[in-house]
Amino acid sequence: MRLFIFLNIIHVASILMLISGCALTSDRDTLASLEKVDPVIEEAKIEGSLEKAMESYQQFLQETPETAMTPEALRRLADLKIEKEYSARDESEKSITQKDQIEAPISQAETKDTLADNTQEKVQTRDKSIADISESQKEFEKRAAAKTDIEGGKVDKSGVADAAVAEDLQTAGAKEAIELYKGLLVKYPHFERNDQVLYQLSRAYEETGDVEQAMVVLNRLVKQYPNSRHIDEAQFRRAEYFFTRKKYLDAEEAYKAVIDFGISSAFYDLALYKQGWAFFKQDLYEEALNDFIALLDYKISIGYDFDQVDDKIERKRMDDTFRVISLSFSYL
Repeated sequence: MRLFIFLNIIHVASILMLISGCALTSDRDTLASLEKVDPVIEEAKIEGSLEKAMESYQQFLQETPETAMTPEALRRLADLKIEKEYSARDESEKSITQKDQIEAPISQAETKDTLADNTQEKVQTRDKSIADISESQKEFEKRAAAKTDIEGGKVDKSGVADAAVAEDLQTAGAKEAIELYKGLLVKYPHFERNDQVLYQLSRAYEETGDVEQAMVVLNRLVKQYPNSRHIDEAQFRRAEYFFTRKKYLDAEEAYKAVIDFGISSAFYDLALYKQGWAFFKQDLYEEALNDFIALLDYKISIGYDFDQVDDKIERKRMDDTFRVISLSFSYL
């Protein structure tokens, strides 16, 4: 969209220059006559806009002398390379989903004749031993407290990507973006948007599977730019890193940094939920209860309807919250 607006501005500017040029060469062209002229603004449709935008920025950087716009052009070029990686992943995930949807009816058709017999057998099994089919407490804790995958400031509710998709993310585009970001940080250390550069650099490292280096960058972002608009997401990512490595004290502090932002943060309720688990893992059940109940209070305050939750993952998280509250009271 920004590219379209930019082209429109160029087009309008060209028309104005043409009009003003005619005004200089003709006495008949007056301001009054210009009121009758309808401006023509055309929106150019660009095929393969990502690629063309990248080519434009690359051409600008190659052919234009260094100016104040150079670091911004470098940043945008790197951002586009990352965006291309996300687009490629989304297409791959969409293809996988479509494939599953096509195969599912076939599988159901093959098992239709035996479904009635199997159902009766499952009912009998359920009556014999609930433990055989229920989720154990250990499995519950592992699943309910699992790492939350997030993307671009939003919670990713699509689950873990297919292995083939994850492998596709190891592409040259993300690595090229990393080099651009690193070069920008070195050459323009005082660039006003370096907090966003660090944020994008951490995402690029995650795309290539280098989680440790992504954490180094996030730590730098938190230290150097505590007022960045990306700081709450950076803290949440750090917290998740510590939690998955059982560094619960560090995770607890990082989650608290997100909670301190209040409800203005998109990660507020998730941080309450996960800090509760960080306390629970340390056998600090009263502290855990404070977070889990605060989460429920927050949901009620925003008019959350616990009986009408369409999102399956969100509904499961709420069910898990009630269960871990029950466990905490039991242990106390």
